[in-house]
Amino acid sequence: GKTDIIVRLSEGSNTTIKVRQADSSLTDSIKVLNLRLKSEKSNCRGKKCGDNGSMYGLGEKGDDEFSLSKNNEDIQQMMATIGEKCSTWYRKEFHDEFLEMEQLKKDYDSLDYMTDSPSPFVIVSQNLSNSSHYDIGDEVNSITTWTEETLGNTLNWKFVFPNVSINNNPGKALVIILSDGLTISWNGALLRHGSSRTNERVKDGGSSFGFLMSRKKRKGIKL
Repeated sequence: GKTDIIVRLSEGSNTTIKVRQADSSLTDSIKVLNLRLKSEKSNCRGKKCGDNGSMYGLGEKGDDEFSLSKNNEDIQQMMATIGEKCSTWYRKEFHDEFLEMEQLKKDYDSLDYMTDSPSPFVIVSQNLSNSSHYDIGDEVNSITTWTEETLGNTLNWKFVFPNVSINNNPGKALVIILSDGLTISWNGALLRHGSSRTNERVKDGGSSFGFLMSRKKRKGIKL
């Protein structure tokens, strides 16, 4: 299904959270990349920020490129395949966000293997939980598709907007229950957000992943 949540910001303007379900062609390609990354060392954020789980930066990193994708042609090919599928699907389901990403691509040189992708900047998370935060370096909305290695194995799998209340009801955060293929678009620079601490129905029975596309400001990026 499709759900659009219009959020009124404190200064009076609006921003929209969009929730969609990705098709199996896209999620299957994302899962191939997820399994490939499980053997790699996390290269994003680090241990001192308080996050749990792993994060993998891929593609563009400011004026450079993340070494994980730069040095692995198989990962580049997977990203190219996913990027093409994201372009087709985003254009239909996240049209405004897609156009914003496309406009920024015109302003910067893109990586050769990401020319058909909405954005050359990708973050993949594995079993991630983190405190609520803003991503002040984001230039456009983030679009994240969540997947499971084993369907139904992830418990307490939620994405939280702690400062968003429904119908002006204070103290009631917006909590979105995640599932395989669920995709959310939101403005991370304007909306505080975070991922819940998850459990596994069967220990070591399969990880949960998030595949994020966005666009970071060229200067002052901090991962």
